[in-house]
Amino acid sequence: MIYPFHGRRLARVMVIETIYNSELLNYNLDQVFEDIANMRKEYFKEILNEIKKDDIKRMFLSDLENWEKIINFSRELLSAYKLNKEKIEEILKEVITGKWDYERIFLLEKSILKTSVCEMMSFDTPYKVIIKEALNIGNYFISEQSIKFINAVLDKVSEKLNLKV
Repeated sequence: MIYPFHGRRLARVMVIETIYNSELLNYNLDQVFEDIANMRKEYFKEILNEIKKDDIKRMFLSDLENWEKIINFSRELLSAYKLNKEKIEEILKEVITGKWDYERIFLLEKSILKTSVCEMMSFDTPYKVIIKEALNIGNYFISEQSIKFINAVLDKVSEKLNLKV
């Protein structure tokens, strides 16, 4: 399968991967991010030589041409996450109620939620776009039930942050 993430979605995925790997392995966020970004860029360069279809090749070329924009957005999102990590977790713990327990949620789902809540709190991206991006990214990594859960949680977060005005 050809890599499905490009542009800002790729930037979000790299932040999700960074949070996930940093928490899983207890590594420094910045170092994990640099490793992921470098690995991704090298992968794109390598795969360009193997891709035969021009339209697919253009997607990867576009990402390489816009690499600084992608990386800058990732870094801004990661910086906002580091500044607001405790608040993000506090918000998630407040809205995740009922049969769900925040501590029992899988790390990948938490990483998607944390990245999305961070973007809601720190950027002017419309909340519906953030939720849609989280769900689209989640489609590649998590179950349909988890996607419904993420949708419900992010909907509650958008209400809590008064974004549904």
